[in-house]
Amino acid sequence: MAVTERAESASTQPKEVSPIAKEEEDNLVDRDPIQTEALVESLFFQSTFADIAEEVEPSQPREHYLLTTLPSAHGLTPIGVNPIQARSTVTASAPEAISATQGAAQLITNAVKIDGQLKGKVPDTFDGDRTKTENFMNSFDLFWMTNDENSAMKIPYKRCTYFLGLLSRAKVDDWVYDQTKVLLKKVTCRSDPIKKTDENLWEDLKDAFTRAFANTSKIEDAKIALSKVEMEGDQINKYIAKFEGLLCKADILRTEITVMTMFTDGLQKGIHAAILCLDTWPTTLNGWEEAARREVRRAGIIKIQLGERGNAHLSTRQSKWQFKAQQTLKPKKKDDAVPMEIDAGVPDKTTINKQKENICI
Repeated sequence: MAVTERAESASTQPKEVSPIAKEEEDNLVDRDPIQTEALVESLFFQSTFADIAEEVEPSQPREHYLLTTLPSAHGLTPIGVNPIQARSTVTASAPEAISATQGAAQLITNAVKIDGQLKGKVPDTFDGDRTKTENFMNSFDLFWMTNDENSAMKIPYKRCTYFLGLLSRAKVDDWVYDQTKVLLKKVTCRSDPIKKTDENLWEDLKDAFTRAFANTSKIEDAKIALSKVEMEGDQINKYIAKFEGLLCKADILRTEITVMTMFTDGLQKGIHAAILCLDTWPTTLNGWEEAARREVRRAGIIKIQLGERGNAHLSTRQSKWQFKAQQTLKPKKKDDAVPMEIDAGVPDKTTINKQKENICI
């Protein structure tokens, strides 16, 4: 019987075998049956091999065992001691693995964004003051626009519940209680319930809020304030901005003739007179606003260059020095109390004794 000897190697790489030797190993025909039977009998009666046979005896059917030989050892390399580092050699290509990882990360990121924390400034609690209704709705609309991808704002039902949670105080408690019951009944009724994603839930709640807390006297209040607004100092831009805001609240068209009259009535007399000294007068509100800005700017430049109004026959340099001297030598305001009057009001001991004796002073 031909015996093929192989030297043990420290490497896990299998040693290449010649095709002839491999063919002999694969041929399982016993060439000397007599010698094989004698060898089996000699080994069977030795106790050492009997003990080994008992220890390696399988405890379960052999079909559960893995193959003892590999179909091919090509491509195998030694692995480290840590089994966690061992990985299968059959993996997806790099682009496919990166794409799958990015897709999973994107899904997680989107989920966090949707259910994450709300951003932006939370509107102040509404207490039922009708003058604050418009500002409250505007603040909530901005907050909704900032968090339009969040589930608390994206789903109309949750948006309604969040909106109702911002209403507090005794003036609105009863209304909030009623609207909560109405909202809950719409989505839980047995016959034809409304879905929580239906935008009609939000539209109905917003209309009900406007009807209940609308400022009915907003236009009248704006008209009264418009007739009283006046320019302060040289703050022409502040005056124009305030006038424009009241004009919008009063629902008055800019093209009306009375609008220009109301605007000029609030201007300072000097600015108004300077505009009337022009060869061509403004004919629109925009024209009056631009002319007022120009005259205020001109008056500021004149004040810087020539100083305050005074003797027109003085030179510019003398006028500046006079203005600075007046500001420096201007007497400071003192207390109006007179010491003699204060002392006269304090009674002495003689007066007190005469008062006790009812003697006329």
